[in-house]
Amino acid sequence: MMTLLEGKGSCRRRIVCPYHAWTYDLDGSLIAAKHMDQTNRFDMAKIKLPKVRCEVWNGWIYITMNAKAPTPAKKLAALDKIIADYGAGDYVEVDTQEHVWQTNWKLLTENFMEGYHLPVTHRKTVGAYFPVGRHTVWRRRGR
Repeated sequence: MMTLLEGKGSCRRRIVCPYHAWTYDLDGSLIAAKHMDQTNRFDMAKIKLPKVRCEVWNGWIYITMNAKAPTPAKKLAALDKIIADYGAGDYVEVDTQEHVWQTNWKLLTENFMEGYHLPVTHRKTVGAYFPVGRHTVWRRRGR
């Protein structure tokens, strides 16, 4: 139950457990397990990391361990037309920030997802620049 990988970046060759140094190939198969050759009935070929299904839909990454779950493209097909004008699949990362907040995650997420509260809660600062009634949504040209 050790964390094998975390953060961001890429893993190009293998995954090594920081606890016992068991080594896994990128397909999840066990390729080295120090001292396990001294045990009875240990079969490296039968040991694999759990499979994680990873798919990209319109620029968003979806991960599941449920092999039977419908694909994001199938499950979210009704949204294709709605988000098409935004060109989300062409977005590129321009900035990353990491913050630690001592708060309820749902409150924090919802607070940053909606601007309806800005003219009221932040009326003397940023709220003055966000007149909700005159807000328009940017759309890509040619669509």
